[in-house]
Amino acid sequence: MSKVADIVFAFNNREMLKLLKERYDCLCKCKYDEARKVEVELTKLKDSHYDELVIPNTYYCTFMRGEA
Repeated sequence: MSKVADIVFAFNNREMLKLLKERYDCLCKCKYDEARKVEVELTKLKDSHYDELVIPNTYYCTFMRGEA
């Protein structure tokens, strides 16, 4: 019996991460109106694709021993 050393989950959240970076850039440049527009896009994406964003679609598992 092998023990699991680590599990990493992957999510289908690329668009969400892009929007978060865009909002971050706007906030850093004090472009608050643009940041609010991005916030609306983030909310729409979250509302329409919630399950895809929070349920892992892939995982990578590392075991303690190489024979597993």
